[in-house]
Amino acid sequence: MKLSKIFLLAGAVLAFASCSEKEEWNTSNEAVVSMANEAMTVSEAAGMFNIPFVVSGERNAPVQVTFEVAPVEESDQLAPAVADENYLLTSNVINVGADSEKGNLEVIAVNDDKVNAKNRAFVVTIVSVKGGSIDAEKASCVVTLKDPSPYEAMAGKWTMTTEAGSKWNVTVHAAAEGDPDYNNVLYVTGMMGYDWTVLTMPYSFNYEEGKPEVYIKAGELFAEGVSFSGIGVCDIYLYNLVDGYLTTTDFAATVSADTKSIDFGPATFTGGLFQGGAFTGYVWFRESGVKMTR
Repeated sequence: MKLSKIFLLAGAVLAFASCSEKEEWNTSNEAVVSMANEAMTVSEAAGMFNIPFVVSGERNAPVQVTFEVAPVEESDQLAPAVADENYLLTSNVINVGADSEKGNLEVIAVNDDKVNAKNRAFVVTIVSVKGGSIDAEKASCVVTLKDPSPYEAMAGKWTMTTEAGSKWNVTVHAAAEGDPDYNNVLYVTGMMGYDWTVLTMPYSFNYEEGKPEVYIKAGELFAEGVSFSGIGVCDIYLYNLVDGYLTTTDFAATVSADTKSIDFGPATFTGGLFQGGAFTGYVWFRESGVKMTR
């Protein structure tokens, strides 16, 4: 999973920013809106995700699409997912420009940290389109929120602390199924208080102990193109400071039995500043006693 994938959602939000109230809508009578999928399944631990829809036909102005969400009826396989309890809908009205053929309904899954007897599900339905019509045969999508796998359950918001008293809100990102990193690598963003810093955290599952095992890779790119006063623009690489030397010894970790904490022990996380591939002799930070909790 490349770093660019982590920030994909931010771009999606900008791409479909709302138009002004004075916007004139499409008048071509050719625009048709449909859901991209009849059904989709997402992990409860996915956090923010998109439900895609399609706009076809020639247009001379934007269209505005309004959606409704409703829980599915209880069945042998599924339980109803309730809005604002099991998931959050950021907006049910989406504007799509005249040149765009795709749109996304943005949803945030809520992880209840429980093993449920049934997966929960809800239905998204297109109910109106300003400047277009609805494809009645493809107007709905059933979204199932499944219990996360142990790998997926590691994703989400954590708090990182250090021996010196530093504290940051960080996010653990899991790869999607089908990605080579799925079940193999997690990424942690937010150390030092910036979302553009990244720690690479390989993952495996210890079946004898019944819990995940992780560590942080040393020698990896931590942040790119950061400007420092008196030094200039640098790339920062993460190193393990051992006996005064920057080493590529990985940061071993202990995961608690309830997977609510990760302790990296006394190792010293160090951010070395590099220019043109060469170490400048400066470091951004040295932090020992790093822990993550949730």
